[in-house]
Amino acid sequence: QPQQQPQQQQIAHNLNQASNLIPTSSGGVTAGRKKLSHKRSTSASKPSGKRSSSEVHKKAPVAKKKVEKRKAHNAVEKKYRNSINDRIVELKTILPAQWTTGGAKTNKAAVLQKSLDYINYLQMERSHLIRLCFSLATTLEQHGLQYPPLVDSCNVPLQPPASPPTQSSRNSSPSSSSSSPPNTVNELSDSALTPSNTNPSSPSESSSNSPQAAMQTCNHTRVGANSSSDATRLLMVVLLVGMFLFVPSTFSASTTQGVGDVDAARGGRVLQGLDDTSMMSVYLDQALWWFVRMCTVIVCLLAMFAKEMRDGDSAMLRIAGGHEKKCKSCVMKGEKDMAVKHANMALNAIGKRPAETAFEVNVALWWQTIRQMLHAIRIGVWLDRYFTVGKPSNERAATTTSVAFFHLHQLAAQHKTSGRTISPSSNKQLLLALECVNSVDSTVGIVDPVDRARMFMAAALQLHINTSHSLASLYLFNKARRIIRKEPAHRGAALRWITQPSAKTFFLKGDWKKKRVEQDGWTYHPGSISHFTTLYSNWQLSNAFTTFLTTQDVEVASQTMFDAYDCAVHNGLTKQLWWALVLQVVLLWRRGKYAIARERIVQADDLVMTKSKSQRLVYSVVRARQALIDGDHKLCLHALNLASSLLDEVEGSPTEVPDRAHKLILFMAYRYLLFTRVALFRIRKLVKDNETCPSTPALRDLDQMKQLMVDDVTRCQNFSTKLKLALPFALLFRGIVRNLCGVRAAPTRRLFTQALRLCRSMSLPFDEGLVLLHQCDSLRTSSSPAELKERLLKAEGIFKQLEATDELASTHKLLRSLCV
Repeated sequence: QPQQQPQQQQIAHNLNQASNLIPTSSGGVTAGRKKLSHKRSTSASKPSGKRSSSEVHKKAPVAKKKVEKRKAHNAVEKKYRNSINDRIVELKTILPAQWTTGGAKTNKAAVLQKSLDYINYLQMERSHLIRLCFSLATTLEQHGLQYPPLVDSCNVPLQPPASPPTQSSRNSSPSSSSSSPPNTVNELSDSALTPSNTNPSSPSESSSNSPQAAMQTCNHTRVGANSSSDATRLLMVVLLVGMFLFVPSTFSASTTQGVGDVDAARGGRVLQGLDDTSMMSVYLDQALWWFVRMCTVIVCLLAMFAKEMRDGDSAMLRIAGGHEKKCKSCVMKGEKDMAVKHANMALNAIGKRPAETAFEVNVALWWQTIRQMLHAIRIGVWLDRYFTVGKPSNERAATTTSVAFFHLHQLAAQHKTSGRTISPSSNKQLLLALECVNSVDSTVGIVDPVDRARMFMAAALQLHINTSHSLASLYLFNKARRIIRKEPAHRGAALRWITQPSAKTFFLKGDWKKKRVEQDGWTYHPGSISHFTTLYSNWQLSNAFTTFLTTQDVEVASQTMFDAYDCAVHNGLTKQLWWALVLQVVLLWRRGKYAIARERIVQADDLVMTKSKSQRLVYSVVRARQALIDGDHKLCLHALNLASSLLDEVEGSPTEVPDRAHKLILFMAYRYLLFTRVALFRIRKLVKDNETCPSTPALRDLDQMKQLMVDDVTRCQNFSTKLKLALPFALLFRGIVRNLCGVRAAPTRRLFTQALRLCRSMSLPFDEGLVLLHQCDSLRTSSSPAELKERLLKAEGIFKQLEATDELASTHKLLRSLCV
């Protein structure tokens, strides 16, 4: 036994090495070692083993060769698999990102299937573009125009395809994809970059939902399988009307004839003398006929409003949704042409191509009008929602349709070139608006409420333009107002102004239909919401200026001004916002809030960097008045001289605001210019010998200041011939200047009397109080104290009512001097 131990150890060592070279199964190397240890224990217990050492040495090289051969084969297979995987990864990177996104993980089979779909899609897109090229070439030939040769990127002449490619032809001729040039992708439209987002789990599922199947369906027909064309719907309406008007109201002619004979024989008593059986027959006949009528109406209405999507339209809906988002993005960026392009592509993807010819427009307009009438009585809403709500494809199609038609309608009413003109009352514009509201009315809770209000408002504007009746347009306008009222204050702020009663008044007035607006480099025509919003803000500002200058009610002027201010703030109307801030300044001056007025002046200065001539004039006057309040006489005089130099230039130059508003702006400039000049002259006259005042020569030259004041009064007198509202004010300041110049009192008294009479006849209470105050101040020496006190008490009552702080303080000062 001691001699056999080295021999057994050598055998065990050799077996252990051979077992390590043999690939194991799921048990691995550990299981093999356990078996060998069991054999080793067995051989140790049995002195004579089954295999000798020579046999083990012979079989070990053979096992090693088999292992090496298997390793080489595995390496080749691994290299082959890696090559295939690399090619699949490369395919996945070549595909557009939209074709590889989805909810599930993109496996190899899905990548290969999507690659096949994309290649077929490129082939179909290329064929479509080739057909389009040949169609354009034919059109150019008909007009006698030259066109370049039709070749591809490899300078190979294009061959016109016989017909649109079908699924079977693509499957039967796979070599067609290899004939396309390598850079065909560069010729694709944008729709090629928006594929289906679902990963197909099977080839059949992929073929039904792939973009190529959807594009093939939409190339043949763009209308759903169970939907009707507009002409068919109109024909159904005509047949229904004819059935009710011209078809007899009974089935049996004998019943009608019998009733007619009885009617003739009995002197008009139609059913007198008929027995109970005949009466029952007549009633049953009438009931049956009306039952048939009602059934026919219901069937026709269901057929007219039916809309079902085809198989494969889900992919096109995703494409349409992508173009809808791009359209909104282009609208936000101000890229009109791209927005129109994406809106049309979204409509083409779901089969809602806008009508082009006059016949198509008229037919579609008639149907959309009837549809809107049915919506107004709720029948159309019920039918549209019956076929839309709860069906995701139909809901998405209706949403995309409404958004695309809304943007097409709005973009058609605005442009950047000022010389271009459009027809805002065209039938096509009305068709776009009605298509939009009818589509959005068929959905529930999908479109944002603020966007719904915009759509109804646009349709109301367009309907008011095209028709002379305001009832239908007012119905849509009130619908938009109700939607905005239901929204919280922080939502729909841009349209919150339409809930004001003044917005309804402005809408029904209709003056906005005759004007166009130029704002921030764009020209807006009637029908555009921006056009209506801008004109409403201008109208409110004009009313606020008029109310303030006539001073009938300061609260009404303030409320009107704040309505215009809110509308301008939330709609980005910079010019209107600037004028609203200026009007706030003069209202704050009236109430004595000078610190807040100074803040508003700074805001207005920062808001507009490049001011128009009218804005520079008014800003100079406002700045001069605020400098006088702050005690900066030098800046005040400089701003007054600048405003005087701008007056003649502004009066004679054409303006971008309406004539009435332009005159009101000039009147306000004259008003505060003369107020400030007279106040500065009186202050400088009182402090002429004061050594602490600034030693500016212009401030010490009272004769020059007086001459400038006279020139401004003369300009104001000439301006009063253009605006009757300015005449009492011009007479008032003529009297004030005459008194400061030291002329006779009798002509001055006549001027004050004329001004007072005009103020009372024109209902100008603030100007009446000013005339009374300055008359008492200027004619103090030539009037009795009782007369002066009576006039001052009247002025005090007026200024208290109008909250005129400065004027009220001056009145109290004069009253105290009379008492002394």
